[in-house]
Amino acid sequence: MNGTGQRAARTALDAARAAVDQLDTTVSPDDAAARLFECWASVEQSLQAMAGTSALTGQPLLRELRQRDLLTLAEAHALIDFGSLAERARAADYVPAARDRDTARAAVDQLTRVVDRGGPAASRPATPTSRSTSPLLPREESVPPHDTPTSSGNWLGRTMAAGAALVLIAGAGYAAFAFGREPSDLRRGRAAYAAGDHLTARSAFAAVAGEYPKLAEPHLYLGRMAREAGDMGSANGELRQAVALEPSNYAAHRELAALLLVTGRPDLARAFYERAIRLNPEDRTSLGYMGCTMVQLGRADLAQRFFSRAGAGPWGACAAMAPPADPAQPPGAPR
Repeated sequence: MNGTGQRAARTALDAARAAVDQLDTTVSPDDAAARLFECWASVEQSLQAMAGTSALTGQPLLRELRQRDLLTLAEAHALIDFGSLAERARAADYVPAARDRDTARAAVDQLTRVVDRGGPAASRPATPTSRSTSPLLPREESVPPHDTPTSSGNWLGRTMAAGAALVLIAGAGYAAFAFGREPSDLRRGRAAYAAGDHLTARSAFAAVAGEYPKLAEPHLYLGRMAREAGDMGSANGELRQAVALEPSNYAAHRELAALLLVTGRPDLARAFYERAIRLNPEDRTSLGYMGCTMVQLGRADLAQRFFSRAGAGPWGACAAMAPPADPAQPPGAPR
């Protein structure tokens, strides 16, 4: 970003900051919507100045800035959330919420960091989008695989990377159909995620989460994408929210268990896999990865039982690494 572009970006940013400040004293929904539109328009102008073009808007603009390393993932996320909010505010029945002001202010704060930096971001967490050739991944799998962040890159990380994509697929639409008609943004988010377009996917799922605050599925995907980006704190928050929203959604418990397993907490993972299996005793993915969890906990005897119930699957790598059960030890005895 050259000096002229940075000055133009800062001027637009000042206008955005003034608009978001006015939200503190705005009362009526119409006024709040107007301030949000005004603020987002200024934010977009600032981003265009950074990019050096007015031809791009919305998601394509953010994607361009990400590709040029001018935005970190966290900065892009904050701006995506604000863009989704501005779109929701266009509805005639829009009712402002306290968190809307926080969303707008967070985006302006992030943009301030970007403009002050005036150049490429210091770091950019990788978000793999290319299809893996891992033999553990079923060829018919429709969701792109990813590299699961682990501290050691060991066999558990690799097999979880191959199998974790199965977690959301089986649970997709679990609660959405309870509304009678699936939200279009939910379909758009799934399609974007499958295509590796995580910016669009996150925007779509954030919109669904705002429109359907009691729906767990968007939080499952948001948690997954946060984990893929290495943001384990956000992943944990999103997935725990999914569990809280739909305690009977076995996929929510299973996805949280998967996060706990790959972050080195097999004892907690066991508890959530147990809940998932209790809710759906036929879920082979939960059964298979419960076996992996038992391997981590040193319970080869129990692990083999779960592998046997699950049958063949990506968790087979765990089964191959599991030590043989000790025949001298009674099943279920503590080690």
